[in-house]
Amino acid sequence: TTLMNIIENAMPEIASHYEPVEKWTNVGGQFGSIYDRYVKDMSRWAFTAEIYVPTARVTALEEETESSSKNIHLVDRLVHVDCYCWAKMAYDAGHMKPIEWQMYVEWFNLFMKRTKTKPSGIILLDAPPEVNIERIKKRDRPEERDMSPDFIKLVHDYYQRFFIKKEQYPEDLQSVPILILDATKNYKDDPKIQKEYTEKIRAFINECMQTNVKISK
Repeated sequence: TTLMNIIENAMPEIASHYEPVEKWTNVGGQFGSIYDRYVKDMSRWAFTAEIYVPTARVTALEEETESSSKNIHLVDRLVHVDCYCWAKMAYDAGHMKPIEWQMYVEWFNLFMKRTKTKPSGIILLDAPPEVNIERIKKRDRPEERDMSPDFIKLVHDYYQRFFIKKEQYPEDLQSVPILILDATKNYKDDPKIQKEYTEKIRAFINECMQTNVKISK
């Protein structure tokens, strides 16, 4: 989110799309947080959360892109990580039963075939889990306070396996280029790093526009 704000200010021609946190933290405007339920009782809420989160994410994204006059879209999170990182992690940890995982995979595959938004590029902010733990502590979001360091390290491991090692990497991403940025650098406060990353991202976007105009982060 921090980097997206920087890019948005530097490149006004880009439309930025953030995660619909308000939907996750108060489902339907009346049922409270699915995120909080998931963190506190994963075995009960993993399947439910992993269905709702990508649904809310893609619904919001499609509504925003359809109403936008801009051609380049920077998205806060790649929807594929909901399945191949978060849901897979829940299943491997025993929080989804085999039948739930099978149902989820079938649903997600159909869901992705029907979604209108497809990435033509991926920007990966890469940092060790220790850095992510400190940043989560500093931003102090209520929905993240129950995340243990071990949980954050596990999430990092699944992201590495997916984006770097490309384990079980889906066919629709095989030809999508990835720009990896060192997220340990202080791009939040250092103007030099902000300029460096902005220039790299601008060049990457121009490259990706050869095939499409949707950029996913």
